[in-house]
Amino acid sequence: MIAIGYVTIGVFPFAPMESDGNHIANGVHQMLLQAPSKNPFSYRYEAQSGTYWLIYGLSKISSLQPLDAFCLLSALSALVFLLGASLSLARLTGEDFALVGLMLLAFQEVWTNAFYANSNILAGAFLFSGFLVAIDRKTIRALILAGVLLGLSVWMRFDAVLMFAVLPLLIGGKSWREIGLKTFLIASLAAVIVLIALCLSNVSLSEILLSSQRHFQLRAAPPLAWAFPG
Repeated sequence: MIAIGYVTIGVFPFAPMESDGNHIANGVHQMLLQAPSKNPFSYRYEAQSGTYWLIYGLSKISSLQPLDAFCLLSALSALVFLLGASLSLARLTGEDFALVGLMLLAFQEVWTNAFYANSNILAGAFLFSGFLVAIDRKTIRALILAGVLLGLSVWMRFDAVLMFAVLPLLIGGKSWREIGLKTFLIASLAAVIVLIALCLSNVSLSEILLSSQRHFQLRAAPPLAWAFPG
């Protein structure tokens, strides 16, 4: 019932369902029935194993169905993502937090991600929480916490690692050397967290690269004969 209510939050009468979310929920369902590991029903388990385990854990302790648990996690993550992104941008720009939040809502990607269960919003919640900690606090403990949160974001969805490129711009410092050292500390700790999490999830980096390879393959342009008959 949670899943049914959740997906009808969108523009009635359209229910913003996506097959990816169903595939992930099916994979988690098999983890609950058989063994907590990758199975034939898993969809891109290698690149988002953390999402599977987070849903699995919530389903296990709450008795929620995997899709219901996934929807609940996506909704909560959407709120965390919006708060984290708004606070981060407010800190960087000096603008009012509420104003920044309203401006972010003008981008449909921010709120449409909350309309269906997906690993993207789960990763985003950890990612911007880590960014906020890195921006707001300059202590070693804060940098360590930021590294842990960013590492967990990559575990939720591996392509979140692409966002690490903005770390030097967010951290700041009195010199490039200081910025470089802070960035290195956060990124190194995040890498350790990711490697440990992947190891515990029984996933190797080679499997992730193999599953992502199709996104980097160039496809031939379709023939234009249909457009110019004869």
